[in-house]
Formats: sequence, structure tokens, C-alpha cells
Amino acid sequence: MSNNLPRGFYKTTPESFVVQEVIKSIPPRPPWPVEFSKQSIVLGWKGDPYTIFTLSKSGWSAEKAMREVARQLDVSFADISAHGLKDKQACTSQHIGVRGNFCPYFSHQDMSLVQLHGQNSPLFIGDIEGNRFDITILSQAESIDETAIVAVPNLFGPQRLGKHEGSEQVGRLFLEGRPEEAIEQILTIPPAADKFLEVQELTGGSWEEVLSHPEYQFSFKFEIQKWQSYLWNKFVQEQMEKLGSNTPNMLPLWNPSKRIFEMYKHLWNPSQLNQKVLKFINEKDRPTMLRPKYFRAKRTIGGWNFKFDLPPGAYATVVLEKLFRLEERRV
Repeated sequence: MSNNLPRGFYKTTPESFVVQEVIKSIPPRPPWPVEFSKQSIVLGWKGDPYTIFTLSKSGWSAEKAMREVARQLDVSFADISAHGLKDKQACTSQHIGVRGNFCPYFSHQDMSLVQLHGQNSPLFIGDIEGNRFDITILSQAESIDETAIVAVPNLFGPQRLGKHEGSEQVGRLFLEGRPEEAIEQILTIPPAADKFLEVQELTGGSWEEVLSHPEYQFSFKFEIQKWQSYLWNKFVQEQMEKLGSNTPNMLPLWNPSKRIFEMYKHLWNPSQLNQKVLKFINEKDRPTMLRPKYFRAKRTIGGWNFKFDLPPGAYATVVLEKLFRLEERRV
């Protein structure tokens, strides 16, 4: 990110950062964005293994929103599936799946749930066309360089890595079999600490009970994959500096297989790995470059409005950081 870029403030309100999941095409229908709804319509279970809903939310994290859905539908959080996580400080729409029978009721001032159809399988992470963004940036910039975002490195953004310096190290400590040190680090990070203490109060016991409790598995997995994301950013930036235009189109996330371990060992070379934690590792390859589709920029009063599509797992802030020195600000 260049210091010569103009300042830009984002996520000033949830309405300034809008994200719609784009569902894969089902012939003859082309890919389509999940529409927002202000009213919930939950008809009840029709006997299908899984029921698909539209979830619209504003100002809620994906985990807390899906936990609230699970609570009101009277199902386990583990019965909820989704194609991905959507931002907290945003207005978002997406599909979620609910396994089995559920209570035919949902009401919430910041969320709506609309029942769509039944199917035989849950929703899988990343199994979508992508996400559609409508983002307003407050900035005094009179012009921008749109050529800067034709293709950008497909890095993980602050939504994944967190805003607290060193928070990515939690996953490393867990993977190295150093849970006590990982928990010490967690307790210095307000959002992560809140979740850990919440589950500890629920269990009434030791850190071992917290880590094994179903209510903590989502957070546990997120911490492990945050370390993977941190390593990926370092590795890809290194490869691009070294290889330039010859950088491969796809590169693997760190995983313990011998070939990948060797590729990453100059960045991280653990002497031991906690085998139980490796179940949380994402072993997929990831595209190295990001090319926004249908990009449109419009000057507005006090700033800029941007509309574009990105593939699943890509971060809009990574694109906009090529145009602005981004700062998150609430108004």
C-alpha cells in the first residue's frame, strides 16, 4: 500500500459495505446474486435432508448470525452450513442450509430468514460463483487509477488476519502443540478472549474442556486457518518478488504434506505438529492473482462508490487498497 495514495474511509456504516453472494448457474438460469429481504418467511420443514434459506443481515458477524438462526430454529449450530463467511460491519445476503427438522419461526430486527427449497446435501465452503460488492468510500480524492486494480495479488485481508498485531500467532502455537501459550495470547485479544471466556463459563472448567467443546470449534478452526492465511500472504508476496510474471497461477496453502512443508519451511519449520489440530487445516490451492469483474467506479458527494464481483474467498479490501490508504471508521 503506497503512502502516495489518497486516504479513504470504509465501513463507515453497514450500508456502505454491501455484499451479496453470487450463486452458481443452474441452466438455463445464469449466476445470480442473493437478494436482500427485510421480512422473514419460514414455512416449516418439508421432510428434506437439508433446507436452504436466504439470510440477510446487518451489523452481525457470520458466526453470531448463524448461532442466532440455530437458536431460534431450535437446531444445533453444527446443523447450519454455508458457502462462506460474510463481513460483520456490512449489509450481507447469502444462502445457508439447515439440516433436518426445525422450528418454523424467526424474528430479528437486524436479520431476515427466507425459506427457499429443500435438497439432499449441505452447502459447501466456496461452492459459489463469487460475491458482489457495493462499497462506498469516503475520500477527498478527485480521481483514481483504475488500471491499478485490473489484477492484484490475491492476499487475505484484515477480516481474516485480524486487526491486533500478532494475533495470527495463536494458530501457530496451537499447531506446534503449545496450547497454554496460545491461550495466553487469545486472552490479550478482545474478540477472541470474549469467545474463549464465554465457552469457559459454559463448561465451568479447564482450557482443555474449552478447546474440545462444540461451541468453540468454529473459533478454534478460524485461529488455525488464520495462521495458514498469514503464511500464504508471506509466501505469495515472496514468490511474486522473485518470479514476477512467471509466478504460478495457483499455489497451495501451507499443509503438512512433505512437498508443501518443504516449500514453506524457510517461513516456518516446526519441529513438531499437533496431529489433532491438523484436522482444521485447509489443504486447497489458491489463485495467486485477483481480477475484479464488472468493475464500476462513480464519484459521489464526499467520496466514491464501487461495484464489482470477486471469486469466492477473495477480499474487496485487497482491491481497494490499490486505490486508497484505507482506514475503517464508524460514523
